[in-house]
Amino acid sequence: MQTMASKKKKYFYTNFCFALCLTVFFISNNSMAEQTVYGAVPGEKLVFNVHWLGVPGGRAEMVMAKAPVGSYKLEAKVKTIGVVSFFRPLKDKLQSVGDRLEDGGYRTRVFTRFQRRGKKNRKTTVKFDQENGLVTRTSSYEKPQEINLTSDNVNDSLALFYAIRSLPELKPNTTLQWYSVGRKQYDVRIEIGEAKQQSLPLGMQHVIPIKLIVPTGVGLVRQEEALTIWLSTDKRRMPFRVETRLSLGNVAADLVEYNDGRGGRGELSE
Repeated sequence: MQTMASKKKKYFYTNFCFALCLTVFFISNNSMAEQTVYGAVPGEKLVFNVHWLGVPGGRAEMVMAKAPVGSYKLEAKVKTIGVVSFFRPLKDKLQSVGDRLEDGGYRTRVFTRFQRRGKKNRKTTVKFDQENGLVTRTSSYEKPQEINLTSDNVNDSLALFYAIRSLPELKPNTTLQWYSVGRKQYDVRIEIGEAKQQSLPLGMQHVIPIKLIVPTGVGLVRQEEALTIWLSTDKRRMPFRVETRLSLGNVAADLVEYNDGRGGRGELSE
C-alpha cells in the first residue's frame, strides 16, 4: 500500500515529465517556425521547356527527392525533342547525393551522369572526398582520373545550381567565388544583379539575375556568354529562366510547371 509521501512523489514526477515534454515540444516548434529554409525542399519538382534560337528543342525535369536528415538527393533529366532531336538526339540523367549542411548549403559526395547520344551510352561517376581534397572521376571509354581540390567549397554542377538557390541573402551588385568539378576543378564567379519585374511564361515575376561565369574552352559548341539564372526573390528562389549564348546560338530553359514542395503549384496554361 502506497504512503501519502510516495503518492505525492509519483504525482510530482508524472507532472514534471509532462511539463518537460510540453516545453520541449513548444521550443522545437518555435525554432522550426523561426528557421527559414531558402531554395528547394524535398518534394520539389521543376519542369522546363528548352529553346534553341527560339525553336522548341528540349524538355528538362529537376527533382529534389526525399533523403535522410542531414543529406540530400537531386535528380535531373534532359532530352532533345522535335527537329533538334533529329540532328542531335540526346537523353541525359544526372544525380547528385551528399550532405546538407547546417547553413542550408550542399556538399557533394557522389555525382553520376548517364548520357545517351543516339545509340551510344556513357556513364560518368564522380566521387568527392572533400576531407582529403580529392575527387575520383570514372567514365565509360576513359581511364579513371584523380583531381586535386584547392578548396573545400566544391560541388558538381547540379548541386551548385541548388546551392546558389539556398543562399539566404542575394545582395545586388555583389560577387561570390565558388568552385565546380567536371573534368577538372573550375573557378565559378557568381555575379548577383538587380531585382526587377520580368515577363515569363508563368506570368510576370519579381526576379533577380544570377550570372555564373566559368572559363570556357574552344570547340564547335562553346559558351560565349555567362549562364544567367533568373531566381524569384522569395524564399523558394524559383529558377523561372536559365539562359546563355553558345557558338551555335542562344539557348533558354523556361519554367513551365512546378510543385514547390511547400504546397504551391504552377503550370503553363495552354
